[in-house]
Amino acid sequence: MKTSGRMRRPDQPRETEPSSTSAPRTGATDESGFGQWRGDVADGGGGAGIGGIHLPPHWRWHGNDLAGRVQRDRRRRRRRFRQLQLPDGGALGLCAAGVWAGAFDEGAGTTNHRNDECERFRRQILRPRFPDHGRQKQAVSSSQRLGRCSQPAVPIDGGRGRDNADREYADRSFQAALIQAEVGGPHRVAPNRHRPFGIRAAALSRREFLVRAGAGAAALFVPSIQPMSLSRLLGEVVRPSPHADDSVVVRWNEAALQGVRESKLGPPMVARALAIVNTAAFDAWAAYDHHAVGTCLGPALRRAPRERTLANKEIAVSYAAYRAAVDLFPGSTRTVFDPLMRNLGLDPNNRNTDLTSPVGVGNVAAAALLDFRHSDGANQLGGYSDYTGYNSPNDPMDIRLPFEPKGVHDPNAWQPLRYADKSGSTVTPNFVGAHWQHVTPFALSSSSQLRSTTGPARFGSFEYLAQARALVELSGGLTDEHKMIAEYWADGPNSELPPGHWDLFAQFVARRDNHGDGERGVDADIKLFFALTNAIFDASVCCWDNKRMFASVRPITAIRYLFIGQRVRAWGGPYRDTQFIDGATWFPYEPTWFPTPPFPEYSSGHSTFSAAGAEVLRLFTQSDRFGLSATFPAGTSKIEPGTVPASDLTLSWATFSEAADQAGMSRRYGGIHFEQADLDARNAGRLVARQAWAKAQSYFAGGKAVERWT
Repeated sequence: MKTSGRMRRPDQPRETEPSSTSAPRTGATDESGFGQWRGDVADGGGGAGIGGIHLPPHWRWHGNDLAGRVQRDRRRRRRRFRQLQLPDGGALGLCAAGVWAGAFDEGAGTTNHRNDECERFRRQILRPRFPDHGRQKQAVSSSQRLGRCSQPAVPIDGGRGRDNADREYADRSFQAALIQAEVGGPHRVAPNRHRPFGIRAAALSRREFLVRAGAGAAALFVPSIQPMSLSRLLGEVVRPSPHADDSVVVRWNEAALQGVRESKLGPPMVARALAIVNTAAFDAWAAYDHHAVGTCLGPALRRAPRERTLANKEIAVSYAAYRAAVDLFPGSTRTVFDPLMRNLGLDPNNRNTDLTSPVGVGNVAAAALLDFRHSDGANQLGGYSDYTGYNSPNDPMDIRLPFEPKGVHDPNAWQPLRYADKSGSTVTPNFVGAHWQHVTPFALSSSSQLRSTTGPARFGSFEYLAQARALVELSGGLTDEHKMIAEYWADGPNSELPPGHWDLFAQFVARRDNHGDGERGVDADIKLFFALTNAIFDASVCCWDNKRMFASVRPITAIRYLFIGQRVRAWGGPYRDTQFIDGATWFPYEPTWFPTPPFPEYSSGHSTFSAAGAEVLRLFTQSDRFGLSATFPAGTSKIEPGTVPASDLTLSWATFSEAADQAGMSRRYGGIHFEQADLDARNAGRLVARQAWAKAQSYFAGGKAVERWT
């Protein structure tokens, strides 16, 4: 179910999640080559537990998004602490919905349909100041009425008065119940407000300069770097051993990617998972930063200046990332995540929620985020199964049998494929992520914000025939370089997939620019991966909205349907080179056990993901310079091993943009996408990234308004 565009009043019932009764709740798998599964979620007392982490009850930090009141409210917060309390029975979800000080509202200076509701909420939530003992007493009684927490609330300073922060913290009697999010029910929220993810530019090899002058100036002093090699053997990435000075953030991203490889998630699910891991880490880290605020709890977890140490940041980040990773990739808990925690000297079984400790900060930050994301429309707890009832109008095509045109009832529409997977089992995967247009994005106003106004070419048009002919001609002229480009970027099952590929590139950038494992290295990496993964997550929402909207035909169907009975010059299959074949037997340059990804053609996921990833890396480093290469020894092709490439072949990318463009082009070499789907997706990916970048910077700046991309 798509989230509502209006905020829910405390007296309104919550909307429920869409039914997923058709999908098993545990151990679910599909035949896509990606599969589906969910992690077991320990349900704490009263439904208030996420993975065994218990949170205090109905506490939400809320502000006011009326632009004319922002400055007045800020002045009030400078003068005094305010107690923030929800009325009985109310549960306003801050995650992606709470509007604090209007900082993230893209229309902060204009009237919108939520202003009146927000003002009513403000009057209900912002209570008059009580004496300390009265405030604590009332908070305790409220907690007791809710029956889940006996800890009282404490005042917050709204991120102001830093010079007196130590004294203010010392005066507080209670700290453990600091405006935490309720866990236990789905929060239906405005689809485009305050969602987790973001970054701030930095070139940390000039750390002190960066902190004082910003990345834009620091980039002027970054020396040129020679291309580095990332070799591939038999098509698999030979991943360099972790560097001794990798930050804890990089190490958790390495672990998350291993979880991706061991899972069977589809590309949009991987994009979301990586964003959640890095957002949980960011929210925990923000508690120890001077300016940044969390995406779910705002500044509510802010710790005193004396607690803002590197050690505390690393502990909080690790527990938050661990809780998120275990929730998303439960199958890798014992093999990947538990060993990493112990290697870091941490106890993975420590479920402390005391906010005076970094362990508690990390656990609480992750639990609040997971609570929100469990009801964001992705249907994670239902095995990511489709709840929209999508079915293709075309009959499945068995690629092992002669093409049957009668099975194509609509030549514009996507057609499922039937084939033998890598294990030899016959599979017929359906549309992976058919419901993804209903997932709550990070920075986009909605999944349809950047939806194409033209869509793909339609059957019967000149463009439809021309794009098919162009792809056949490209297939007939494949060189060894074209083939290795197609294989390098394929990122099929049991790999990092396209979203994870750009996470690997971010790890390379962190090492290239000598971020290191010091405090400023941790600070830079947390922002880098937060912004990158959230931009790629939004790219998945944007791209899959187009895929579901147009549900367009893949080349393997269109070309066979158009050219059946005609001789065409194309790639003839493994070891057959280019030859004349019957158009009905045309096959993409892909392995027979995964001939084409199980979702519609328009638009290209590779192109959207890659353009978004490249744009964020360019914005972060303040330069398009990349300097990476990948080498294929002779004969290491996965599709034509022993003969392709004929000699050692190296792919290199001087810039991020060049790498992204090649990623998009690789899908045309592979026969997976038409030109229009590639080029349109590149444009969309860049636009998504710029919007996500601006949103991320607002979190770095502590909720201060940032000029929004237009």
